[in-house]
Amino acid sequence: MQALQKPAYLRTTATILARLDYAALAKALGVGYQEIVCTSDLEPCIRGALDMAGPVLTRVMTDYRKRPIRWLEAVKAKYKKELTTEQKVRFASRLGVRALDLKAEND
Repeated sequence: MQALQKPAYLRTTATILARLDYAALAKALGVGYQEIVCTSDLEPCIRGALDMAGPVLTRVMTDYRKRPIRWLEAVKAKYKKELTTEQKVRFASRLGVRALDLKAEND
């Protein structure tokens, strides 16, 4: 959501989720727990989870920040072609007003 909101509105709203202690959650539920932090851990961790008795909560750490969102780029390209000059000016003026907003906090 931040990747969608930041370029269009120069801010993000309601995109920070509460941090969850997955290990504590697994313990409270009485299930096994493991984390997969990198690609090289994927196979051994999956094998390890399959070897554990009972259900296993597996947290897979993934970072999408540097990955392009292809459908978003396609939508941008389409609208750049289809918007009228008046619509482009209106959109740019909205971005300009938001850029001048001196409040640092998000809503």
